[in-house]
Amino acid sequence: FGSSTSLRVDGSPALTSYLTFDVEGVGTPTRAILRIFPNASAGTGFDVHRVQDTTWGESTITFDTAPAVDQAIIGSSGALTLGVPVDVDVTSLVAGNGVVSLALTSAGSTQLNLASRESGANAPQLIVSASIVPPTATATATDTATATETATASATPTETATLTETPAPTVTPTPTATLPPQTDTTFVPAADAYVSAGSPAVNFGSSTSLRVQASPALNSYLTFDIEGVGTPSHVILRIYPNSSAGTGFDVHRVQDARWGESTVTFSNAPAIDAAIIGSAGALTAGVPVDIDVTSAVTGNGLVSFALTKTTATQLNLASRESGANAPQLIVSASIVPPTATATATDTATPTLTATDTATPVATATATSIDTATASDTPTATEIATDTDTPTPTDTPVPAP
Repeated sequence: FGSSTSLRVDGSPALTSYLTFDVEGVGTPTRAILRIFPNASAGTGFDVHRVQDTTWGESTITFDTAPAVDQAIIGSSGALTLGVPVDVDVTSLVAGNGVVSLALTSAGSTQLNLASRESGANAPQLIVSASIVPPTATATATDTATATETATASATPTETATLTETPAPTVTPTPTATLPPQTDTTFVPAADAYVSAGSPAVNFGSSTSLRVQASPALNSYLTFDIEGVGTPSHVILRIYPNSSAGTGFDVHRVQDARWGESTVTFSNAPAIDAAIIGSAGALTAGVPVDIDVTSAVTGNGLVSFALTKTTATQLNLASRESGANAPQLIVSASIVPPTATATATDTATPTLTATDTATPVATATATSIDTATASDTPTATEIATDTDTPTPTDTPVPAP
């Protein structure tokens, strides 16, 4: 059933759902949440287990070939409501980057219907919060130079000793790190209004409510002006119902965000994309509903949504003119990994030359250790050892 748009869970006969996530580009996780969207309401929920074997294939797995499910329950959901996501804490399963596999089971006999990744906007999600470790850079330079020269001269020899020394390199580590904070930025609409098929030429932009209904059609429009965020990692549209209702609404993208709050009517309203980004379940007066609209927001700029429904029950929602319960777009921006750069500069000085002349009775001195001794027996012996071992070690270590 790998191509199904739903995941099924039941205790008897057994229906078990498997999910695998490939976690990439995170540091050490501080929290991990599994988010599941129910396709139907149910009085009971599901349990989450670890699956050690992550090599199973979506298009090949069957009940006979399915990998073993760990007996331990990592977390459980409560009762399910259609379209309202449930979050289960699975932090203990996620240690960092890599593949992690989960199984959903139930001890009850009520079959659960959950959205799979093939369902689109309501696909399961693994939300990983990771700690930020400031980068560190360490540079170590070691330079060892040893020069030893011994000269013994008699009977007027002339010797010349040349000593070349390369001093320690200069190491300049320059760590550069950018650590933007991981914060949620909340935006209220720049414009919102509803339009009515029953009054196609009337503008309702100043109303304190947004109305949604299938027939006669009432559609609500919202535009947000997003500024000062990076690449969004998670975006939530939050709506406050003014009254309770047994059914909710669907959220669509509107490509044309240039409509005006004080001029939009049913007759001139921009086209609504057919695709549903997300849906709200049953509504309770004053209790906000959150819809994941991450797929519709790519960064800064104007973004416009429409709220529609397929049933005749009219919904009454708070507009931006209502004040504290105005709609909100909550944008979580991704973290840009810090970078560190180290630059090593090696500077050598010019060659140093020392000339040492010894006569029958003379003592000559060279730089480092230079000893000249005259004796009655003319013997010239020179042992010159010049060892220069600069060993720079430059180890900048930026944290991920």
